[in-house]
Amino acid sequence: MATVRQDNFKGNTVLLKPSKFKTIVIDAVNETDPQQKILSTIANYDIEGCVVKIIYSISSDQVPIVSIPRIKERLAKTSFSRVTPVVVQNPSKTSLPEIDSKYYNTPLKALEKYLNTRPELDKESLLLKASSLLEGLSVTGKNLN
Repeated sequence: MATVRQDNFKGNTVLLKPSKFKTIVIDAVNETDPQQKILSTIANYDIEGCVVKIIYSISSDQVPIVSIPRIKERLAKTSFSRVTPVVVQNPSKTSLPEIDSKYYNTPLKALEKYLNTRPELDKESLLLKASSLLEGLSVTGKNLN
């Protein structure tokens, strides 16, 4: 059982009771309902009277879904709480995920693959321009072809 200490603070008696410190780390990046994941994870801990730090990770598109006031409601029985969101940037999506460097090891081959998906573009003239640009780079010592 924890001991209770009595201190005088500016003439007032204050009861001091040691608190437990808890840090709860929650990864909700891949969750369809990140709010529910955060609240249900907090519910798994005995946090009454504790000093609690919640650190949760979400993706940038999940930010509007998570309500910090609702999380704070769940933390009402703590002696002190801090809620820290960590927004994880979504990895950039390529317009053609099937273009893989192990199959298209030159810029011209990758460009050709891309142009095959864009019939409105003039494939032949763009490939000629790209080829002449790459030849100009190889003259300067940067062989990309």
